[in-house]
Amino acid sequence: IGGPTGELLETNAQVLSQISTNLGTMQRYRITSLCCAKLEITYSGC
Repeated sequence: IGGPTGELLETNAQVLSQISTNLGTMQRYRITSLCCAKLEITYSGC
């Protein structure tokens, strides 16, 4: 598909790819944060 429709589809694909990347990064950050919190609780004797 060419023209304006093709350009919109390409832009949408790029945006969705970036969203996917951001969600993956956020998920890794959450897992790391949860692991650190668990370690802090474990080491504090709670």
